[in-house]
Amino acid sequence: MLEELIKQRDFNFLLYQKQAFSLTPKEPSKPENRQTLQNLYLYCVQKVRKRGEHENANAIVRALWSEYLPKKKDKTLPQIIRNDGFLRMYAVGAVVTVDFTRALLKVFEYGTLPDVSEVKPISFGECSNWQDYFDVDATPPGFLAKFFKTFRLRADAKMLQQVRQDLRLASGIADPIKRARVACALLSFAAAYREIDQQIMQVPHFEKEGTLVSFACNQHLLAEGVKTISLTPLEEHPPIYLCQGTELWPSQPMMLGSILANLGEHGSATDVYAHSWRRIHKQLRDLYEQTGQLPIVTGHSMGGALAMQVALYSHSLIDHAYAFNPPLPGPRDEQFYQTLSPAIQSQLSIFANLDDMAFWRIGEKLFGNVTIFMAKERWRYFPVKLIDALLFIPAVVKLIANIIYALPAHQRVVDLCENYLFFTLSSAEIALENRERRERFDYLRFLPRLYDPLRLSINFFRKIFKSNLQEELLSNEIEIIALHERDLIDTMTESNKKETFKQLEALKQQKRTLQDKLSFKN
Repeated sequence: MLEELIKQRDFNFLLYQKQAFSLTPKEPSKPENRQTLQNLYLYCVQKVRKRGEHENANAIVRALWSEYLPKKKDKTLPQIIRNDGFLRMYAVGAVVTVDFTRALLKVFEYGTLPDVSEVKPISFGECSNWQDYFDVDATPPGFLAKFFKTFRLRADAKMLQQVRQDLRLASGIADPIKRARVACALLSFAAAYREIDQQIMQVPHFEKEGTLVSFACNQHLLAEGVKTISLTPLEEHPPIYLCQGTELWPSQPMMLGSILANLGEHGSATDVYAHSWRRIHKQLRDLYEQTGQLPIVTGHSMGGALAMQVALYSHSLIDHAYAFNPPLPGPRDEQFYQTLSPAIQSQLSIFANLDDMAFWRIGEKLFGNVTIFMAKERWRYFPVKLIDALLFIPAVVKLIANIIYALPAHQRVVDLCENYLFFTLSSAEIALENRERRERFDYLRFLPRLYDPLRLSINFFRKIFKSNLQEELLSNEIEIIALHERDLIDTMTESNKKETFKQLEALKQQKRTLQDKLSFKN
């Protein structure tokens, strides 16, 4: 039947339904094209498996498909997508023609199969009850909630009900790896941005399907007011250390400091980690002492960047780190990552939506175990070119437009989409992406020019509008100094005693100054 359909040349488009192709005179939409591509890809995998290639069939199809690259290239896509025949067609929603399908099936039935030792397979996923999941959003819903604290807290309470419902639904996911990933994503994309201090959260058990575990939540403030949350299990389960992403709205208490924390010298949240690592270590050790298990660290956006810092420099204190749509750090962190053992490197997993501007266009170096997602419904992107930056206004307009288009993708848990594909980047693809980053103008060269004036503006407004959490921040600073003092005393030897006493005296003076400020406020 298939050959008879392909011989007919009256129509150009194929749609796959069940186990047979059917032709339609109507040009399908891009989502329909992506569904056709997915079904055709899986049909080709079956063809290769019939030839005796069971384990490598998926990777073979991906490798052979690249020989049929479409002529038109979308330069807004990363080169690792443009160079892959199937991924490029899927990304642009290319039409699947009769001639293309005939040629493709012929090569998979009779062509020479390649060596695929360096090719990673493409996987397809779907959420069977996707329509029941709440559309996770890091911002408080409603106009008033974005600008007034009272309305924000009400919106938080309402949204937490939805998040709790999502977590209950996620507990029914059969695959334990996906279940753990979705649970961490739901916590990172939504719960981390809510007021959950001293609350109890029900989280899916990472190993037992259909089981929820109760966690006690305890919020912490780090440098600049960046928030983290210790989730301590009330029964047998690894603890979770949750890093919050950027607060964007005036009603949120540390909005200005949170934005400032993205502008670190070496990348998002790097300054926060450098200033607060002693406090982070104390919180991670506390979780281990309370549960006897190393914590899992997870975060979205800037929270993902902070989770990457913890995975790099505090790896002995954690079990695993998940970073969702993080802006990437600089070359310094990538170089340090390369010095770590494979076992330690495997502790860091990055999950990114291809449509997310922050992942692909901000940050210099890509590293870690990186999984890229592409949903069937995709977003629009406007590349910033050199001429746009020289004229400045077009670059700003495109930046704003991309934020409007990319923000939903940035805040989207792709695992909860109706249909999506995902693939893990190979070391060669990561190297290709890092080479392209150095050559690409886009935001990599445009946005850093805005950092210094933005820092000055934010610091100015912070001085005018005093933080209502200033007392807590002063207490944090005092605790950090106390932890530093303890570190110096623990590492003091006969050879460094004199220098250590000088440092301790300087720290005592800083602590007295902070204590005086705190007493004055009280």
